Amino acid sequence: KRSVIQPTQQELKAELEVLKISEVNQKNTFQRNYNFILKENLSEAQNLKNTLIQNDFVFTRKELLARLNRAAENLSRNPSIVGDAEKTAEKLVEEIKRRVEATPAKGSNLLQVRKEFDHWVESQKGANIFDPTKEGAFSIANREIRRTINSFLDEKAPNVAVKKSLAKQSALFNALDNVAPKAALEADTAIKRFLQRAG
Repeated sequence: KRSVIQPTQQELKAELEVLKISEVNQKNTFQRNYNFILKENLSEAQNLKNTLIQNDFVFTRKELLARLNRAAENLSRNPSIVGDAEKTAEKLVEEIKRRVEATPAKGSNLLQVRKEFDHWVESQKGANIFDPTKEGAFSIANREIRRTINSFLDEKAPNVAVKKSLAKQSALFNALDNVAPKAALEADTAIKRFLQRAG
């Protein structure tokens, strides 16, 4: 009897988003499908940015900083975040607050701040920081900060569907993470075959 491994929620979401991309199919190489998924993800990110610019809004920093302070309070009550982990969470909250205070208080700027914060976090901890299977104090704090900003943007720009777009982008990033090693293996195999024929 064969055991069947059920996909995780994260994998199901990625699969559903990939199925919507008409160019992706089984006849393509993994690399070609990877390129189509990447193109769709970049397009979605640009569409969100443009739509947010068209529906831009000004917000009070005081309101957003109060929400980030509430996020910090929530984190301080989390039993997984104690000792050094608590200090790390505080540093993450302070870093996003510093970035918010240094940027014009407009929705489009806040989206950019959040993206730059993501890049900064990734540079500190690597791409696995966004993987829910590798949960730790750092990723819990990061997720709380991102959720706070995403909710704020979604609430202040109701015509933009910020959360929906970011969820789609996240699912496509997960799909890219899944396809990348297969594309690399496929390329490696093709190069070996070429060298065997040439040799």
